[in-house]
Amino acid sequence: MAYVRKTQTLIDDVANTVNSMMQAEMSKQSKANDVSIGTDLHRDIAELYSQESWKLAPDIKDKMPDEWCKLTDSVDIRFVNGDDYNNVRLELGFPDNAKLKLPPTFNRYSNAISIEESSCGALVKEWLAKQHNLDSLRSQTREMFGGIEEQLTKFLGRHASLNTAIKEMPELKLYVPDEYIRKLEQKSTPRTQSPVQSAVEDLDIDLDNITRLAVAHRLTKGATNE
Repeated sequence: MAYVRKTQTLIDDVANTVNSMMQAEMSKQSKANDVSIGTDLHRDIAELYSQESWKLAPDIKDKMPDEWCKLTDSVDIRFVNGDDYNNVRLELGFPDNAKLKLPPTFNRYSNAISIEESSCGALVKEWLAKQHNLDSLRSQTREMFGGIEEQLTKFLGRHASLNTAIKEMPELKLYVPDEYIRKLEQKSTPRTQSPVQSAVEDLDIDLDNITRLAVAHRLTKGATNE
């Protein structure tokens, strides 16, 4: 096994791996609440937006030729409930053959649409509740992976080499980029190792959690690539 010295670059690369896992998990959480074109939910939200954009003259919407109106393939919506910190924002897309019809003078940027949550139907309210729960879940995810990054950074700081770090905590390999592992596995003359006090115990590292999250990430990544 070759000797791989602990460097700040190595520590940063491990931290980046943890951050990539966090972003993948948060992306997966968000995707679960996507509003897919063609669903009843998409239809209801589109109708809410349409009503709000035509509210000054709702009776002429169906009388206006498409050529006189604006047809858009995406709009930005903000759902409000009186709490500025918990507003839900959504970019809603439309297919080319069914673009949303908007008033001739409407501008998605200067005429931002805000919809009161209380005015929404049951299906949209259910989706909004999931969005609010998602915000809480994303905060928990950031906290969890942030804790892992801090633990691994401190742990690596206790070692002079990747060799001794992985020898003490094999689970660390799950977070080390492949190029370091390949270098580590190259044959070389054995080095004399000095006894090192266990940093895993000193830092109270949760090995089960570290292993579980890394394995779950790899399984998800593998399923995505199939």
